[in-house]
Amino acid sequence: WDHLRDEFMSANYGLVITIAKRYRRNNGLDFKDLIQEGNVGLIKSIDKFDYSLGYKFSTYASWWIRQSITRSIADNGRTIRLPVYIFDDLRKYLRAETDYLSLHGEIDPEIIAREQNIDPEKIKRNLKASLDPISLNASFGEDQRTELIDLIENENRISPEEEAIQNALKRTISEVLSLQLSEKEQSILHLRYGIGNEQDLTLEEVGDMFNLTRERIRQIQEKALRTLRRKGAEELIQFYEE
Repeated sequence: WDHLRDEFMSANYGLVITIAKRYRRNNGLDFKDLIQEGNVGLIKSIDKFDYSLGYKFSTYASWWIRQSITRSIADNGRTIRLPVYIFDDLRKYLRAETDYLSLHGEIDPEIIAREQNIDPEKIKRNLKASLDPISLNASFGEDQRTELIDLIENENRISPEEEAIQNALKRTISEVLSLQLSEKEQSILHLRYGIGNEQDLTLEEVGDMFNLTRERIRQIQEKALRTLRRKGAEELIQFYEE
């Protein structure tokens, strides 16, 4: 298996390079570090991929590679980083900007943002923030001994006890799903609600993985939730609907 995985890694190394290049500017990490983190995501995608579910490996791997890189930037960059969901909005906008330029020969930020259902003013603010990070190690105060990082409370940090409870909940949810739903229904709920992952996916993103439309994914998701409701998994339903 290790030999096959190494071959798979080599065959898809170019995908890691392509995605890592998108994060080269203003991220607080060297390009080689981005590639290393991308490889971590690629390994996860190889280990977790199930060809029998019918979605494309390249789409599945791309999500894991992006997730691994953006998480590393958010966690290890020595600057105040934008939240990952804002990075996602910026990437979405910049891809659309490239397409718009190739079609029209010019760029109209307001039109591009609206076509992507993104507030134009918000995009302007986020673009400015992404280009002007502030060092967490910047010293200030009369004695210049205080660093900004000392004054920032990490609201996302959880205690070991909370983490243990969350992990136990995820295991319970996975066990219930495996007893009640088909493999495809399980996979869609896992991807939509981030079970076992750090980030949930949109209907469109899950649809790309399964080569299905956004509406079809929504129908399968709703059917799975109805099945859980009929079989008495009310607590699980409440978890999904919150």
